[in-house]
Amino acid sequence: MYCMKAYFKLILVSLLFPLFSTAQVTSFSVGDTVGIVQVTDMSGTFHDLKSIAQSGKYIMVNVFDVDGSSSQNSFQYFNQLYEKYGCNGGDLFCISVNNGSDTDDGAITNFVASYGGTSSQAPVVNATEGEAVKNYFGISNYPTFFLIGSDNKLKDDDIWPVASVEDLEYGFSTGFEPAPMNCTSAIVENDDLLAQAPYPNPANNFLNIEIDNAAADVTNVSLHNNLGQQVKSFSVVGKTIYQLGLHDIAAGIYHLRLTSDDKSVTYRIEVQH
Repeated sequence: MYCMKAYFKLILVSLLFPLFSTAQVTSFSVGDTVGIVQVTDMSGTFHDLKSIAQSGKYIMVNVFDVDGSSSQNSFQYFNQLYEKYGCNGGDLFCISVNNGSDTDDGAITNFVASYGGTSSQAPVVNATEGEAVKNYFGISNYPTFFLIGSDNKLKDDDIWPVASVEDLEYGFSTGFEPAPMNCTSAIVENDDLLAQAPYPNPANNFLNIEIDNAAADVTNVSLHNNLGQQVKSFSVVGKTIYQLGLHDIAAGIYHLRLTSDDKSVTYRIEVQH
């Protein structure tokens, strides 16, 4: 299905822009093997793109700058793609990379809040490491969306224009048709911590957390924004109902993490004001 769509789109683009070269990745040609690319996102999570590919995933990269209107207008659709295919839990791995010009992490954080939409946020790499990625792939125009296959070869060097999730899906290679899947609202490793899921969700000004831990055990609770940055944290002992105030944080998608000894659980929380 995607390859047929891509074929007709290629015909249309060729008719409208016959003299325009769409290649944005200049250091590699489609079919070339990509070397070792390792980055740490703004939440502190390390990503080795080669290892991710070897695990059987395709990788879509969004190289963006915060001031460009094209980056601003397309950013939400990349996050929608990320959420549509399971928040990197399925066959597609999505990562956004700053082009290296936005050295103030606060500018990137504001950009994500302003243009990220209401979907879950794909991992974001800041300017420090993003500049190395930009230079390695030879990118000078933004945004540039490109796709690496599970064989670690470049499959598409520039997916553009992007005004919808479907536009990004045009870049899927022949034979790559990942199954849409939900982002898991509760990521459970060993959950004996809660009497029930936190509520209400979506939440407005507060969130009820019914902790059901053993009497003497400490439960550590933290709330993280879409970049993985911690915005709230506290600890409680034993069983309790805790009402977490949300009036002082912006509306958006957050992740609530609870840990205690060998038990942990993460919930996706939507905050609305």
